[in-house]
Formats: sequence, structure tokens, C-alpha cells
Amino acid sequence: MPNQAQNGYAFEYAIIESIPFMIQDWISRNNKGLCNIKLVDDDAYRNTQEKFYSTSSDLQSKMRLAAKAGVKKILDMEPRMVFTQEDDPLIISSSPASNGIEGDVRDIVMIRQLSQSRHRGSQSGKTKIRPWEIGISAKWNNDVIKNPRLAEHLDFCQSWFGFPCSDDYWQDLFQPMNYIRGHLGRNWSELPRKKELVYLPMTTAFINEVTRQSHTHSNLPELLVNYLIGRFDFYKMIAKRDQRITAVQVFNLRGNLNQPDSTQTPLIRINSQANQRPTRIVYIGHYREREAWVEIILDNGWQFTLRLHNAETRIIPSLKFDIRFAGSPVNTWSENW
Repeated sequence: MPNQAQNGYAFEYAIIESIPFMIQDWISRNNKGLCNIKLVDDDAYRNTQEKFYSTSSDLQSKMRLAAKAGVKKILDMEPRMVFTQEDDPLIISSSPASNGIEGDVRDIVMIRQLSQSRHRGSQSGKTKIRPWEIGISAKWNNDVIKNPRLAEHLDFCQSWFGFPCSDDYWQDLFQPMNYIRGHLGRNWSELPRKKELVYLPMTTAFINEVTRQSHTHSNLPELLVNYLIGRFDFYKMIAKRDQRITAVQVFNLRGNLNQPDSTQTPLIRINSQANQRPTRIVYIGHYREREAWVEIILDNGWQFTLRLHNAETRIIPSLKFDIRFAGSPVNTWSENW
């Protein structure tokens, strides 16, 4: 039976497959536009295709309906998907999984090489003129933003923020990691007092370290959001199977989405969220006094929950966070299917 990751790849393929169909549908309904598409047929794309056709025919049908609902909404926000010149095809590619590690959370990228647009960088904030592009992050029945690890020799501050963890953090982490090392080879289900001796000291060490680092790095809140949502503006498409709804979230912190074509403005206008970047930590602590849960509240509407858990059956000196939005200033639209 396919797991959550496999279903995510399969849904990604369903979105790619639906884009030409929905562009043609948009053109037919509005009696204008051009469907000119080039698909990048590489290993990343073929991997999504393989995962899609390994699912049941019933699930494939549901994914196609969910994908079409989401693409329909994005088309009303992105006229450059439809309006172009004949020698400037819409190039659609599937991003390799390694891109997420490098700060690009987009699963699907669409580019028009000859269509120029404004592009604001994530770090410098300077505007450059470059080929138009947008991206989609695909989520099937899953609202987790990211799954980073806390591990014995993994410097999470370096990975998340670009500067190292303090010596105090490594000292705080020693006790739970030493306890874990004493039980290697067993199953996590057999580990006694793991909430008290593993989850609580590890989440406490994390909370204390983020608090410490925020005192010396005033831009830490913005670095945290950049780490979680990536370096590029994008649309997140979340298919909710049981409710038969596709939610489209718009992450437009740099104002690079929703740009008009020379002959067509977007049917749905969205605002840049450039003025809604976080600047301070309002609260960080244990979520509802749960040992394995952390809550982070930033200003300007950003709020996250982080659940620490063992991702493997066997005990190893590494645990994983499930990070979700508890609140955000982004625009969200929903479509039934």
C-alpha cells in the first residue's frame, strides 16, 4: 500500500497531467488565450508518474479531480499560464527531492523563457528582471510543512538559520542522547519513560536554543519562516480527500506571484505579503504542556506547532519534527471536487 510520501509524488503527477487540460478548459470558457506547453520528461517526472500509476484506479480518479480543482483556481491568479506568444511555451518540470533541502519547497515549476517579469530575491530584497516562473507545492491529505530532525550530531541552527548551535545546546542534548545510546538496537515502543527522558529534554533544549539565538540574531524570525517555506514564492495545493476539497494557499512574501500579462490582468488579485514578514518571537514554549510538542508564535500572524516523534521502529539517536501552521497571514482559497 502506498505511503504518504508516495501519495504525495502521485498527486504531483496528477497536477502536472491536469495543467494542459485545465488551460484548454480556461481558454474554451473565456474564448481567449493559448495552450502551448512543453513537459520536461526527466527522472524526477518519471518518478512521479510511476508513483501515480502504482496507486489504485479509484485513488487516481480522486487525485485527478483534486488537481483540476486546484489548477483551475491558480489559472485565475496567473494569466501568464495562458497568455503568451507561440514561440514561448509553458515549460513544466518536476523538481527533484533534493531541492527541498536547498531551500526550494516547490514540487512543480512552470517557466516561460521569453516572458520577462520582476523577481524579488529572498535575501537581498532587490528586484531583478528574469524569465517568468511560478511553482506549486503538492500535498495529498497532508498539511505538514516540513520534517526536520534533531539528532546527536546534527546542527539544526546551521541547517535552519545559517549559524551554529551554541555549546549550551549540545550540553542540554547530551543527557537524552546518552539515554538513547544506552538502548540502541531495541524498538522505540520498548523504551521506558521516553516522554520524560527523551521528548521533554530534547524539546526543552530546542526551545532554549531558539530563545538564546533570537537574543543575538534579531532576524531569526524571518530566517525561520524562510527555512520553513523556502526561498521562492509559490502556491501550496492541499487536497483533503475526506472533505473532497482542494485548498490553495498563496505564499507571496516577495511579490513575485499574480503578475499580469500585457493583455490580461489576473481574475483574482492577491496581495504581496512583503509587509507581513515576522520580526519578533511573541512566544515559544511547550504546546499545551505536552512533552513532545512545541509552539512558536511570531508577530504578523505567523504561528507553528512542532511535534517531535521517532520516525523509525528501531531506536536511533535521531528524532523528527512534524511542523504545521497553526496560523499564517497567507491567502487561502478552497475548491470542491
